[in-house]
Amino acid sequence: MKSVYRYVGLMVSLMFLSFNSVAQDLFDTAAGATTSGNVGLSDDFWPSHRFEVTSTTTLGNVGGVFRNTTSGTVDVFAAIVSLTGSTDLPDSTDLTTSDVIGTTLVSIAPTGSTPGEFEGTINLELTPSFYAIVFGTGAFGADSTSFGLAMPSLVTDLAPTQAVITLRQLSPAGFITLSPTARFFGSVATVLSCVGFERPMDGGAVKVKKNRALPHKAQLFDGSTPINDLNITAPPVIQVIFKVGTPAATDVTGDAVPAGAGTDGNQFEFLDSKWHFNLKTKNYTAPGAYTTTMESGDDGEYLVDPTCTGLFVIK
Repeated sequence: MKSVYRYVGLMVSLMFLSFNSVAQDLFDTAAGATTSGNVGLSDDFWPSHRFEVTSTTTLGNVGGVFRNTTSGTVDVFAAIVSLTGSTDLPDSTDLTTSDVIGTTLVSIAPTGSTPGEFEGTINLELTPSFYAIVFGTGAFGADSTSFGLAMPSLVTDLAPTQAVITLRQLSPAGFITLSPTARFFGSVATVLSCVGFERPMDGGAVKVKKNRALPHKAQLFDGSTPINDLNITAPPVIQVIFKVGTPAATDVTGDAVPAGAGTDGNQFEFLDSKWHFNLKTKNYTAPGAYTTTMESGDDGEYLVDPTCTGLFVIK
């Protein structure tokens, strides 16, 4: 999860990824200065907003503009609900039904009277349809609160055909349509593709009898555009999974040691137009198969799909 301040408004529509910007908005409901209106947010009142997706995409981050007048950070849940159309509502007010397809947490730091924008990472694939995003507390691992949180109304409505609908948890439970123009937004996840690994990790299982360094070299692309260390903040990382026999696989990435290329934080280094990690095998002594994979260094910044995979075997 991460919290940032940003005030950029775009129409509610699907935007296609360009690496001039790390992430593009998928939907955005309001912009501009705050007005006197507010939408309350608590264990009892969960504000929501509908949005439409017109092409299959991965929803990366979700967030909104919030005011937190409490003295501490509050974790709010964000839930994505599948709808059947532009006027449909969630199947339940307490979101206990199967139309809830994804959740995450958004950490709202104290803002005082001046609201700020906060977002969390969800990385959820959406197919063409209508959806609702719902914020709340008291469920899905969020904190519990009864006061101090609100979504302020902004001056410009970017989704005039839709309205904020609060899911009321108090008896009688129900849906309440509100007039304030609160800001809900979601961004398209940046999905990069990995091409590699190169020899010797591209030719099946590499048999290792003693300590050696296994070079992992690959390229990352956004479409046909190569991605270097100036394009992303968090370099990709190596993941090592160990498996022998029938027990479940074990993540042994913590034992990874670089040799010349790569960092102690398991990050690839960008050298000679490629991403490099030379993996020492000295910490991997248990007989069995070890699968190596290039993974994102920050899922909130980008994903890697398809990724690059290698295999070495300790006898």
